[in-house]
Amino acid sequence: MVVLGILTVWLGFDALKGLLRPPAWLVAAGLFVAPLSFFVYVTQEPTLSVLKAFTKTPLQTYVQRSDGGSQALAIVLYLLAPTIAIAGSIGAALLLRRLVPRVYAVMIGGRGPKRRAAESPPVGDEAAPTPGGS
Repeated sequence: MVVLGILTVWLGFDALKGLLRPPAWLVAAGLFVAPLSFFVYVTQEPTLSVLKAFTKTPLQTYVQRSDGGSQALAIVLYLLAPTIAIAGSIGAALLLRRLVPRVYAVMIGGRGPKRRAAESPPVGDEAAPTPGGS
């Protein structure tokens, strides 16, 4: 019975492999935002707390005055607030990285991709021999 289960999982995965592969655009989007992950990790919680604070009182007032049909609005805000917080964090990271890259590097503790320094031309004995030279 165990062998049958192993074969089912093994062959079933091969059959589903094409369906489980993410689309190319999703992979590209993931690779684009991956360097921003630490900044998003650090900033999304305070941003989410501020969003909750701004929506809590008006939402409670609206729910108390309505007939209870506004529960849908509460659910939408519950799902939308984290999306807004993460999108705002990604936008802030992109702006900071573009406008003040050194400040951004300090803020994230130097966790960004390393840039290669421009190669300097060789000097002295390392210089390439000239064609037809000695």
